[in-house]
Amino acid sequence: MNQPWLPPKTIPFERLNVIDGLLMNSQRWQLAHDYHQRRQNVLYQCLNEPGIVCGLEVCLIAAPETVKPEYRDKRWLEIQPGIAIDRFGNLIVVDKPINYRLQSEPSVQATTIYLVVSYVDPGELHYHHRPETLKEVYRLDEKLIPSEQDVEVCRIQLAGEAVALQLPQDVFTPQINELDLRYRSGVKARSQGQVWVAAYQDTNQLQGITTQENPVSNLAYLYQALPSLYPELTGINDNRSTFLQADSLTEIATYDLLYFTAPQIQSLDNSALGLLQEYHQTGGAIAIEISDGNYSLGEIQKVKQDLEKAIASVAILDEFANYEESLKSELDEIDGQLKIAIQPLLDWCDRVFETQLTPLTQLKQHPLRSQPFLFSALPTINNESISIWCDRGIVLILGNLASAWGLNHRTPLSREHIRTAQEMGINLLHFAWKRKQLNHCKDTATLNILPASPPRLSREDTATSSLSLPTTPTANPQQSQPPDTLF
Repeated sequence: MNQPWLPPKTIPFERLNVIDGLLMNSQRWQLAHDYHQRRQNVLYQCLNEPGIVCGLEVCLIAAPETVKPEYRDKRWLEIQPGIAIDRFGNLIVVDKPINYRLQSEPSVQATTIYLVVSYVDPGELHYHHRPETLKEVYRLDEKLIPSEQDVEVCRIQLAGEAVALQLPQDVFTPQINELDLRYRSGVKARSQGQVWVAAYQDTNQLQGITTQENPVSNLAYLYQALPSLYPELTGINDNRSTFLQADSLTEIATYDLLYFTAPQIQSLDNSALGLLQEYHQTGGAIAIEISDGNYSLGEIQKVKQDLEKAIASVAILDEFANYEESLKSELDEIDGQLKIAIQPLLDWCDRVFETQLTPLTQLKQHPLRSQPFLFSALPTINNESISIWCDRGIVLILGNLASAWGLNHRTPLSREHIRTAQEMGINLLHFAWKRKQLNHCKDTATLNILPASPPRLSREDTATSSLSLPTTPTANPQQSQPPDTLF
């Protein structure tokens, strides 16, 4: 699991102060070079998400005749010249084709191997004789788990005793030992936010949403719609499974939205509910879907839908204007019956999360109705209106809204219905992300309020106190590679 974008380190820039009579040496000259290089990296990192700029195609080749006979097999690849940008804003330039033999061996089960390219700072390499110029180099490697500085060019699912790489017969569904090029990410302008979502599974655990494996819910389809409908927000692919237990609050708090069905959340024990209460207080949002089957609301929903259609029809005909008020009165009665039917759940949510859930139709300025997509009326799925109640991060959704985010094999939906439902879903993701961001800013501002009279330090405390900066994490020794993979 890697974030598509990492914020630059908040370290002030330091540049050389050029004055008359300044004695130039290698240290000062290096400071001037480092200043410009770091500004370039921060600029790329602020404006772009990492990926391939151009080239870096991967193809199969025959084993070169110059290699030893034991290495003349069907494991040879050629990586074409190209350019990429990594998560730290480093430019990776491959200036010539590279012949590469895949060395990984499959385990008992099929093993996914990632072929990645990464930047190597030439100033950190050891030279027998220090050259006058340093050529920036890169590392081509195969890994089981890519690191943050890697850019993927290909992945392969290996299996079998004698691995023979092949081109995929269908590039959208590559098979075992075939090149998988579907996840090559192109560089692009970075989004304004990244949203983390998890859905509850019936095993007392939360499952992160990912589009790169079998989806656990239609939330994965909602992720896929984000780049086209609202590219300012990116859904983070996350394959973690987190149990709802007391020591997992820190991990659960990384999510902006948790998605439950009504029976799921009401079946949780007091310990899990207490964890969700703490998560909600830290700024997290919780969506609870209520299906018609759980509360026998099908007939009420159908009558409501018919009334809404009738009101829309008479509104444009002056001769039937007298009937509009009567129909609206009947619609209010139906809304009252709906509320009575789900009142036990509303009361339960208000009691557990200390909220006062209100119909979204009564909240004209709520961001769920206007950000980023404007909704005058809520979506209709399978001729059933969607109803939403919300307050302070708790969102109750009456109806099968999530079923319309993706492919519904039982009841195929039109493109217009899917698009409308996805836009409502994106409003939900945006609301959860924005709420988490604003709560984080509020908490940070509270922590930064200084006391009127700062505590006095003793002489010993003053002597030992210091400002500590975070250190750069060391590389994983298991991922270090021999120098012969440098180019």
